[in-house]
Amino acid sequence: MQDFELDKNFLLGSKDKIEELTKKSNATILAISDSHANKKIVETILKFTSENLPTVDCLACCGDGASEIFSLLEDSCKDKKIEKIIPPVVAIVQGNCDENSFFCKLNFSNQQPQQENQTHSLHLFSKTKPQEIFIPKTQMFEIAKTKIILTHGHTFGTTYGLSNLESLATEKSANLVLFGHTHIPTNQKSFDNKITFINPGSCSNPRGGFPPTFAIINILPNESSQTQKIIDCNFYKLSFSLERGIEISKS
Repeated sequence: MQDFELDKNFLLGSKDKIEELTKKSNATILAISDSHANKKIVETILKFTSENLPTVDCLACCGDGASEIFSLLEDSCKDKKIEKIIPPVVAIVQGNCDENSFFCKLNFSNQQPQQENQTHSLHLFSKTKPQEIFIPKTQMFEIAKTKIILTHGHTFGTTYGLSNLESLATEKSANLVLFGHTHIPTNQKSFDNKITFINPGSCSNPRGGFPPTFAIINILPNESSQTQKIIDCNFYKLSFSLERGIEISKS
């Protein structure tokens, strides 16, 4: 059973894994969004990435899918197959269709972090009563020496553009912004090329004529810059058939 901590940035993962991910020279992020209670699709994506990619360091849920993630985390404590497919670090934000908190069978060694340097251990699916976990609307954390903002986007008006997210990213000196809400896959740079905006699309309810999608984001060393990494994004699409079920391929 994986041990998790909920750190000051509301990242879920062991303390060692979170610290290791911050310092790595390169990392792979699985970004999903807007699964809208379709747990089977999320599980299928996790199984696919665990079997077909060398490694996935972090799962980033961009909102409107938090309940599915917490349900799978609970399942992972009873099912070794589920435990195996969940990345070592998980980041979740609240979407406009998510509850602001979830009751999960987690065993806290202390209360949720209130101070900047406070963390606490939690063991999933303990025998204690379900604990209430509050989900932030926006998270800011660092992976592979890259500052990342994770948000759903509905509070930043992403339906009408990315200017508000760009202002936030500039203020916080973030290089990568992950968001959802529009259900449309997006990979866009700021005018000065310093900020990358990625929306993985919806993995269950796409819009704009796109298929259901998710994103694999690789943060790679940049030989021409010591401060800014290369951010490489690939979209994967899902297709459905009665004969073959859910199939996944690179978009």
